[in-house]
Amino acid sequence: MTTILKVETECALCGQVSLQTVVADTERLGMPDLDTRPPESLRSTLPFWVKRCRHCGYCARDIDREYPLADQMTRRADYQALLRKRTYPESARSFLAWAMIQEANAEYLGAGWSALHAAWFCDDAGKTAAAVHCRQQALLHFERARRGGKTLPGFEDPGAEEILLADLYRRIGQFEHAVAVCRQGLDKHPSQVVARTLEHEIILSIGTDRDCHSLLEVAGLIPGLIEIVPVGTQFTALN
Repeated sequence: MTTILKVETECALCGQVSLQTVVADTERLGMPDLDTRPPESLRSTLPFWVKRCRHCGYCARDIDREYPLADQMTRRADYQALLRKRTYPESARSFLAWAMIQEANAEYLGAGWSALHAAWFCDDAGKTAAAVHCRQQALLHFERARRGGKTLPGFEDPGAEEILLADLYRRIGQFEHAVAVCRQGLDKHPSQVVARTLEHEIILSIGTDRDCHSLLEVAGLIPGLIEIVPVGTQFTALN
């Protein structure tokens, strides 16, 4: 069950008040996609993960808080142009705008997640080229974070990061990169679930499959896993 609230929120940048949707409570029933997109009911709350001021265009997790460099970024022509760019669904634009602010603050992990979330809206809208661009941006941000020594939160298990990166490469059609990343993950001697997931990504990549796939497919390859795994658990916790 999901509880949604409408809250009058004052923008920290322009001071204007707008009605924003806040998720007070929700649940996650089932298993996520291989790129971590959550199942329902959490999935339906995705449009509310980022707020947008309808007056100045400030996009952030909480627009009543002024993030560093946010005022400077929202005044930029390319930022405002992005908010009007019909190539992307409206929610995707908000996430990409938030990613610009995060990138300006060198928050590359956050920018990567925001770009990936934008891709999900593009998927739903059937905007394949836009979804590819979003995933390319996510990869750039994630790889930049990794070069800086950062680990994706929740992906600390050996080989787990490689699952997400491989899925991003596969979804944009870079199948050889996806296979190579999976083999890097397998070289880390991961747990059974992570190893099976990496192997599944390799099979999908060799078959040039760019479609969305769920962790449920991997669960079916491991006898007894579905019965022993708590509902809604992320694959990084399944070991």
